[in-house]
Order: sequence, then structure tokens, then C-alpha cells
Amino acid sequence: MIVNSFFHFIVGVCELWYYSCMNKYPAFELSSAEYAKIVNEISTNYGKYKNKRFAIHMSYGIDNRPYWYYFENHGFNNYNIYQRIEVS
Repeated sequence: MIVNSFFHFIVGVCELWYYSCMNKYPAFELSSAEYAKIVNEISTNYGKYKNKRFAIHMSYGIDNRPYWYYFENHGFNNYNIYQRIEVS
């Protein structure tokens, strides 16, 4: 009986983790260089975004233009960048 309860607990935790990591929005296509740059910046400043499900990171793209990068935060180094808007 204890094993059965433990099994159901583990299954529940796995399902919770799986559904919490699903993206709400489709990923925005960035070049690999730009993606690496932005993810590195977000990870470097992760304390600012910790415990925030959605966030906005402002940075210069690889074309040296300023952008707002909207992303879903699924934990450290696990982000879904779903929108990029040029700052005018």
C-alpha cells in the first residue's frame, strides 16, 4: 500500500513538472547567435527573473538595434523567447 501511494505521488509530481514546462506561446525564431546572446544575458541576470513566469528582457540584438524580448521563464536556462519588438 505504501509503494502504491508513493508511485501515485511520483506520477503526480512528474505530470506537474511536465505541464509546468509546456510553452504557452510558440517560440520566436532567432538566429543561433542572437538566441545564445539573449539566453546568456537572461541567465547572467537570472535573479531579476526568478519566480516570474513571464518576463521582458531589454537588450541590443546582434544587429546593434535595441529590442524587448518577451519570454516564458521555466527555470534557470530554460526560456521560451516568444516575441521580439524593436524599441523605437
